[in-house]
Amino acid sequence: MMTQFKRRAPTPSSTRAMTLYIFRSQKNPEINGFAGTAKGENLPEKFAPWTLTETILPTRALPHGLNRAQAEKGVVDNGFQLWRMKPTTTS
Repeated sequence: MMTQFKRRAPTPSSTRAMTLYIFRSQKNPEINGFAGTAKGENLPEKFAPWTLTETILPTRALPHGLNRAQAEKGVVDNGFQLWRMKPTTTS
């Protein structure tokens, strides 16, 4: 007799968006990072010190059209997710 396993429904914490904190590197202002805490203790030391610039609530979109799912995955997997703005070119 084969046992059938029921697929578990995702837990609310796994389906709910998280509050993200945006930091800017003082060492290289082009580098920004998302963190899961307002202290940003998991951000890489090589770009420290970091300055908290914004708190993004779960109901808000990320700036510059950045993908929330990718940012949250980076924070969950690594403790942070870095990003930078492409330099703007003037014509």
